[in-house]
Amino acid sequence: MLFEERIYPVCSPALAPLLRDPADLARVTLLHEEDDEAPSPQSALNWDAWLERLGVAGLPRRSGIRLSHFTLVLAAALDGVGVALGREQLIRAPLAEGRLVRPFGPELALRSRRQAIRWRSAPGNEWRIAAFRSWLLAESAADR
Repeated sequence: MLFEERIYPVCSPALAPLLRDPADLARVTLLHEEDDEAPSPQSALNWDAWLERLGVAGLPRRSGIRLSHFTLVLAAALDGVGVALGREQLIRAPLAEGRLVRPFGPELALRSRRQAIRWRSAPGNEWRIAAFRSWLLAESAADR
């Protein structure tokens, strides 16, 4: 396994003062990725799954802005339009730069979105496969 995708709320630093705990999400715009319909909470990349994990009730989970791709959701969050569920692997740079913040946790691990490497043996290429596998695993470990 290379990594397991994790999601958690992120927003621009300007919105962060409005968010002390998950109940405060009722006062801001939630940013949704159109692709967030999934059969089970463990595979869902959506607010329902995250709020269910926290046991938060009474929030308008489906209200907000729906966008067709995560890059659009990310752009809207960076512009202060609302709060997004950030994909850990894709938001590290804006978090490190301070352009996004995590107003609160926790993170939700999406078991169905684990990334792994698989290969088929190829006579004469074993050393290439082993070298690529080693490099990829090292890069993945360094990224964590």
